Amino acid sequence: MSHRLDGYMAPQTGSGIDGYVSIVSAQAATGLNGHGGNLVLRSGIGSADGYDGYLLLETGNRILMVLDGYNVSYFLQVGSFGGGKSVIFVANATTTPTVDPVGGGILYVEGGALKYRGPSGTITTVAPA
Repeated sequence: MSHRLDGYMAPQTGSGIDGYVSIVSAQAATGLNGHGGNLVLRSGIGSADGYDGYLLLETGNRILMVLDGYNVSYFLQVGSFGGGKSVIFVANATTTPTVDPVGGGILYVEGGALKYRGPSGTITTVAPA
């Protein structure tokens, strides 16, 4: 069975209300070893190749990720894909990390170069621009 969510849910207003939460989730397993349901987010299908709708993941007015039907862009609505399909674009960091991460590392792009900052503060250029 599938359910369809259409339409706009207006934000709540009033004293002490900063916004609202919308949760869309797949069904949880009903048995001990059951599988949970799939969650499918689908944009509109266009009338010609390349005209499908985009799927955006945003927080506030900041774009985190965009899927355009072929490619993935991080941090910009329209990535520079160089004519490729099934490729990933990562925008340059607007602020590069200055504090060492704990328990992992940070991957980012600076001036077109892919960089990694490890927990000891070492910055490694993975791929030069």
